[in-house]
Amino acid sequence: MTTETFPLLNDAILLTGAGQRLGLYHAERLLDEGVPLIVTYCTERPSIERLRERGARAILADLSTPEGIEACIG
Repeated sequence: MTTETFPLLNDAILLTGAGQRLGLYHAERLLDEGVPLIVTYCTERPSIERLRERGARAILADLSTPEGIEACIG
C-alpha cells in the first residue's frame, strides 16, 4: 500500500474488532502506512495497548447490539 493507492491518508479510518485476528492484522498494516486510525474493541488486550502506543485512538465499544452502537456514537 502506498499513498498513491491509498489517497485518504489524511482521513481517519474506523476499524472495528481490532483487538485480535483479522482486525488486529489490518490495524497494524494501516498504522504501518501512517493512516490515522480509530479502533473499537470489546475486551481490553495487550494488542490494544500496542495499537495505542503506535498512535491509534482506541474506543471500548460492543457494536454487536443497537444499544452498544448508540453508546459508541451517541
